[in-house]
Amino acid sequence: MVYALLFLLFFAAGLLGFGGMESLLAFLENALVTQNHWLTAEEFADLVALCRIIPGDIGQNAAALGGYAATVQPYGFWPAVGGALVATIGIALPSFLWTEFYHRFYVRFKQSGMAEGVLTLMRPLVPGLMAAAVLLLCTPGSFGTPKETPWQFGITLFLFVATLIGSALFRINSLVMIALCGIAGWLLL
Repeated sequence: MVYALLFLLFFAAGLLGFGGMESLLAFLENALVTQNHWLTAEEFADLVALCRIIPGDIGQNAAALGGYAATVQPYGFWPAVGGALVATIGIALPSFLWTEFYHRFYVRFKQSGMAEGVLTLMRPLVPGLMAAAVLLLCTPGSFGTPKETPWQFGITLFLFVATLIGSALFRINSLVMIALCGIAGWLLL
């Protein structure tokens, strides 16, 4: 039963995930943390961070790690490998379906302007989904709380701002930023 649910959740994520992995974070957080309680908010934040540093597509990494994490605790290692495989197939299959859909229908309706109208309606949704994902990751587990752990909260806030400035303003490579923040976090904590 859990395999079917994993497949359906990640299939829906792949099918409706316009805008890439960033737009899917809110959907995945709701499915893995809120609805099914397979992960805590802190574990989900760790999963997202790990997906970004592992080579490969972020969505595929999230599916494999999310499927594994959802099934390892109750069933053990080998069923968890199956859960990772089912979730990975679930998130990859819609890409093949969208490609077929594009080939059959978009090319036909491109001249009429209907296809461009649908895409124009969808464009504002992606920044909103990305903003929702960022807000969902701003939890006390990720940042700590100023009252309980002021030092951890301050360090996390500093690293967040430093990463934002380093990546956006100075265009520092993301791998270099991850390494620098990891070293700084290790030294400061």
